[in-house]
Amino acid sequence: MRVNNPVTGNEIKFSAEYNLLSTTDTRGVIKYASKEFCEVAGYTQEELIGQPHNLVRHPQMPPAAFKNMWDFIKNGQSWMGLVKNRTKNGDHYWVNAFASPIMKDGKVVEYQSVRSVPDRKAVDRAEKLYPKLLEGITPFFMKLPRSRMWQRALLYFIPSAILAGLVGFFAGAVAGVVVQFVASIATVFFMTRRLEALTSLARDAYDNPLMEYIYNGAIDDVSEIELALKMRSSELGAVVGRILDGSEQVLNSAQTARDNGNRTSQNLEQQNAETEQIAAAINEMAATTGDMSSNTQSASDCAMEASEATLNGMESVSTTVDAIKKLAEQLNEGSRVISGLEEHGKRIGTVSDVILGIAEQTNLLALNAAIEAARAGDQGRGFAVVADEVRALAQRTQESTSEIQEVITQIQQATQQAVQSMERGNELSEECVKNAETAGEVLRRSQELVTDINDRSQQIAASVQEQATVANQMNQGIQSVSELSEKTIGIAGESVSEADSLCFQLAEQKTLVSQFRRKSK
Repeated sequence: MRVNNPVTGNEIKFSAEYNLLSTTDTRGVIKYASKEFCEVAGYTQEELIGQPHNLVRHPQMPPAAFKNMWDFIKNGQSWMGLVKNRTKNGDHYWVNAFASPIMKDGKVVEYQSVRSVPDRKAVDRAEKLYPKLLEGITPFFMKLPRSRMWQRALLYFIPSAILAGLVGFFAGAVAGVVVQFVASIATVFFMTRRLEALTSLARDAYDNPLMEYIYNGAIDDVSEIELALKMRSSELGAVVGRILDGSEQVLNSAQTARDNGNRTSQNLEQQNAETEQIAAAINEMAATTGDMSSNTQSASDCAMEASEATLNGMESVSTTVDAIKKLAEQLNEGSRVISGLEEHGKRIGTVSDVILGIAEQTNLLALNAAIEAARAGDQGRGFAVVADEVRALAQRTQESTSEIQEVITQIQQATQQAVQSMERGNELSEECVKNAETAGEVLRRSQELVTDINDRSQQIAASVQEQATVANQMNQGIQSVSELSEKTIGIAGESVSEADSLCFQLAEQKTLVSQFRRKSK
């Protein structure tokens, strides 16, 4: 058996209005504990739920008392008795406990115990008796047979009858004494017969000599009836206590439901206001979406125009590239022609050099002829004239050749400059071709990007249009939600009113049950 220590010896007393209720499963594990039970025991519900019920058992409670309880409960009967429980800090409190099995479909599904404030005389008797039971000592009253009313009545009447018989004997009235004696016995028999039937009913209701003595301080037929009445009173108190506890829980739930209904109503009103704001925002978004769709379509049109312009630019660049290539070819051809002209100029220079040499030789020959003519005298005079003419012609030829040489030199210089210019032009034309090709590639890439932009713009326009449609649908949906919210607010208001009425009715019921409980005590 579990022993819970330490103990302080300090008794805790609680209000007679308290309802100490707990339930366990068939293994004795706590399933529920009322707040008043938790308060008196010093535990929280979280500390008790799921724990064995012997957690609150006081070490000074005798096992015989619990055996007495389990003998009744296991037979499907309720049990009433005084129990000393231990609090969390080691204090103790006495309770008038009513334990009963809860049946469902013929099977025990849980055990219930309802505790109330006990009678102090019964507590005093229990405090004297339980230590003896804890030591294994059987009380004397449990060893003796239970006395009956007729037995006690006979004990009263027989001495009186004997005394009366003695007096009558000496007075000569023996017959009267006998008659009186028989009449007395008959009276006792008839008086106690109905009482015996009543005590039999009482034993059927609750037959527990141990608790009979603790509650009543006696073991007889009258105390049996008193115990049965207390048993019925406790049973009624347990039922009322369970109803009261359930009513309190329902009342708390109803109050919570009412509070939740109020909060729900407030939240719905706030939701309705925010829904209206959302609807207005969606309307604005729909209008903005329409503008975005129009702007996107305009951007798509501009992209189309830019794409066409880019294509035209690409064609122009392609034409320019072709023209520049042709120009480069012409420049190359001109360069070759000028190079050929330079070669011809060089050949002319060579011929001019030959002519100059011939002129110099002719001039030399004319000079020699003049010398020879001078030597010949008159015979050589005509030859001298010819020689002079030849020399003059040679000089002019030489002069002309010099001029030709200068012109050829100038032509060669100009030709070289032209060749150099043509080469630079050729290089520039090649560079222009490269730049034009690069520009064409850039325009081609630009055209691809513009085409991609156009495609994306079309997609965006379609998406924006779809978004506008969805926004309109959302707006309609939110309007429907707003209407439903208004209806729900009305329903929530009705629910709050119903919850208020329910709370009032439950509070009235709790008051009535509390009065009934006080009367049952």
